[in-house]
Amino acid sequence: IAMSAQKSILLGGSFGYNDDETTKTLNFNPYLGYNLNNNWTIGGNLGLNSVKVGTADATQATQFGPFVRYTKNLTDIFGVFGDFGANYMTGSGSQTGYNFNITPAVYANIGKAFALTASIGGFGYQSFGVSNAKMNNFNLGFGNEFKVGIMKNFGL
Repeated sequence: IAMSAQKSILLGGSFGYNDDETTKTLNFNPYLGYNLNNNWTIGGNLGLNSVKVGTADATQATQFGPFVRYTKNLTDIFGVFGDFGANYMTGSGSQTGYNFNITPAVYANIGKAFALTASIGGFGYQSFGVSNAKMNNFNLGFGNEFKVGIMKNFGL
């Protein structure tokens, strides 16, 4: 069964953890999409994040925005997809910002339109902080981040 079925609803989410030399990040990202055809999906996502830098207290942040996904089925069981997302972000202490991300991932169908997903990072740009002290950075997270998730297609 192909994971991206034409004219169906895609519901999913992932958990992620990133730990580099100075920063630890934990996130949960549910999403809802509409499969336009067997390859393309559009949708929206929500991100709940906790970031701890050094010995400072953890900062909580929420993000939401649209995404576009291209899916390629490799076999009846395995496939790959790439997500492009753009998000508005808000956090503690009047912090706001935005990010853009491209994330490649793999999936394995486990039956009845369910699949397990995994990624080891991606790359993107982020601007986040208070109005006079925004942190702007490019992120290349391959190998530093690990996300696992599940997704389900619902036929229309």
